[in-house]
Amino acid sequence: MSGGWSVCGLCGAVIADIPGHVYWHETGALEFISEIVDELRRTPQSGPGPGEAESTALKAASAAGEE
Repeated sequence: MSGGWSVCGLCGAVIADIPGHVYWHETGALEFISEIVDELRRTPQSGPGPGEAESTALKAASAAGEE
């Protein structure tokens, strides 16, 4: 077993404990991502973003032009 450092090809982290880091990707990363997704689901939306507002305005304008 080598005592050097390595760089994770998936996340770019510099690691010394390769088996431990692989385990983290298999378990810890999934839990971390699940927590982020759950928090985003609980966060109320603040309204349409800049691109969405533009899109809605364009749809309204085109609908008005069709009538």
